[in-house]
Amino acid sequence: MASTKSLLRSKRNRHRSILTAATVALSLALTACGGAGAGEVAESGPPVTVDDAEWNALVDAAKSEGELVVYSSLSGVETSFEKFEEAYPGISITVERAPTSDLITRLDQEGAVNAPGADVTLHSQTGWFDASDEEGRFAALKVGPDQAAAGWEDHLDGKSYPFVFSNAYVVGYNTKSARPVKNMSEFLNVAANAKIGVIDAEISTAQSFLYSLWQDAYGDDFMKRISDLDPTVYSSNVPLAQGLAAGEIDYGIGLAPSTVVGLKQEGAPVDYVVPDEATSGVPYHAAALSNAPHPNAAQLFVNWLMSEAGAAQFVAHHAPASTPVATTGSIPWGEIPTPEDSGWTQQDHEEFIKSEWTPQFG
Repeated sequence: MASTKSLLRSKRNRHRSILTAATVALSLALTACGGAGAGEVAESGPPVTVDDAEWNALVDAAKSEGELVVYSSLSGVETSFEKFEEAYPGISITVERAPTSDLITRLDQEGAVNAPGADVTLHSQTGWFDASDEEGRFAALKVGPDQAAAGWEDHLDGKSYPFVFSNAYVVGYNTKSARPVKNMSEFLNVAANAKIGVIDAEISTAQSFLYSLWQDAYGDDFMKRISDLDPTVYSSNVPLAQGLAAGEIDYGIGLAPSTVVGLKQEGAPVDYVVPDEATSGVPYHAAALSNAPHPNAAQLFVNWLMSEAGAAQFVAHHAPASTPVATTGSIPWGEIPTPEDSGWTQQDHEEFIKSEWTPQFG
């Protein structure tokens, strides 16, 4: 993937929790029966670059829309997104946050009946973005003049769902009961009597890719050695990080850092280290949905995520972060491997779950 080299960069965000399954089912049923809210579908396809006049018209239209809804699996984005609201007064963001698997279920349910919901989604399941793009579920991205000048046309490689940042996996630990380790090899040496939490490999291709790197680096029996520690398997990062803060576990492995960072900032006895070998990153893509109720605000927001201002927020609030746009504090782009860069496919993921994960963790 081509590297983008550039030195590019209210009202308080509202935060809504994802609706219950029953509520979602009811809203979808109403929409399918012709209820209000079903919107027009924007043209899908590869990204297009717009000139200054077209971009200014888009910004004006976004301000007239006045709002947008973002479905995000990334924790703690409200503070980051306030910077967008400051840059574009009059446009407010509503964030709906949930674990990636729940988010995808919601998006798929709404997409099946063209129900209005998200304007933009930001999450870590690359395979879903690939498949949804092929199905025409994303609006063709309108690349603004600043992003075109920064080199995004090459970086996008014909895709309308930009790869906006990568979050390096970490080893989390409770500062009262455990000590930091340099890598997973050292972790095994100190963890024999510790309480361990590990993220379920089935949740994403990024998760299974990380574990495959451990196997490559430390031997084919590495996942069995982890299993022999009798770890607690968590379905997502949030409960693992909370368990770490509560002292229910001493170490959390296979952990994306966003939740533990937030808990640390709140004073919880947690910290983390980025392993110095055999680690990878959680890839985050973003896309404007083709049925976005606020299509211009959606395009403006995705462009902001691609800018130095967006990159700076990822680095400030979601470190350790790597961004395609060069900004202070970012891990150089390409130093943190991801499934996308390494050719780790959905098929690889499924084979790993069957042959390596399930035999050890059930």
